[in-house]
Amino acid sequence: MAMSTSIQYRVLSFIRAHKLAASGDRVLLCASAGKDSMALLDIMLALRDELGIEIALFHMNHGVRGAESDADERMVRERAAASGLELHVAAMPERHVKGESFEDFARECRYREAARFAGERSCSRIATAHTLDDQAETMLMRIFYGTGIHGLAGMAPRRETIIRPLLCLTSQEVYAYLESRGISWREDRTNSDPAFFRNFIRHEILGRVRERLPSASRSLAELGERARENEEMVLGLVTGRYGELSARADDAVIVAFRKFAHDEALLKWVLSRVIRTELNRFVEGGMIAEICRNLGLSLIHI
Repeated sequence: MAMSTSIQYRVLSFIRAHKLAASGDRVLLCASAGKDSMALLDIMLALRDELGIEIALFHMNHGVRGAESDADERMVRERAAASGLELHVAAMPERHVKGESFEDFARECRYREAARFAGERSCSRIATAHTLDDQAETMLMRIFYGTGIHGLAGMAPRRETIIRPLLCLTSQEVYAYLESRGISWREDRTNSDPAFFRNFIRHEILGRVRERLPSASRSLAELGERARENEEMVLGLVTGRYGELSARADDAVIVAFRKFAHDEALLKWVLSRVIRTELNRFVEGGMIAEICRNLGLSLIHI
């Protein structure tokens, strides 16, 4: 019990330090039935009165694992009923986009449906169960795909209404917490399939690195914190001197790039920032160079 109480206190401190939730918030927890989301549910229930928040649950049945997916949904329904929580379950729509990775498609569907339900039920926050190890995996994936300093920042503890209260915990700490509390969860067998790039990073790369350096994930997460601080510092300096980076006109995002064209590094940073914040897209290697090669007008519509 001492260990589980310590974990809860660390999450509480993390939530307060990053202002992830405030008294009166209604928080929608994304629950998959996996270990991380079951830990998130138990911890947030334990902290609910201390934080002064209300909790609701969201689950998406991806349907790709047949009976196993349905069993995931049953577990979440049982937990919701046992905790007296409102639950919204969404089914994965048919996949129409060819060539798109299933992981990306599923993530987009989850966030879209969660945001829709949150709006309908006046939830001011959507909580996901990403851990410190998820953060390390994300950073390595971005490095291998090609990224700048912004990509090293990884996942922010809070992005608009999305909050990630478990970014302070490793997967091993989550396992230990669940075992100490006697909480069951379901394993998704696709999480061990190296055909998915994240799984390859998790098992083949980080797994091997941790054999020699157990603190590898925490070290990468600390690098992410420094990168995020650096990005915020640069943003303050740039907007303080040049004003707003972009403007919206109907469905277009407009960047007055002539303000930044005298400095190639500055122009690339501004374009990267606008693409990420306005279009919510990951900036891959070569993307900015391609945009710069095609610049030729006084305004650029991205």
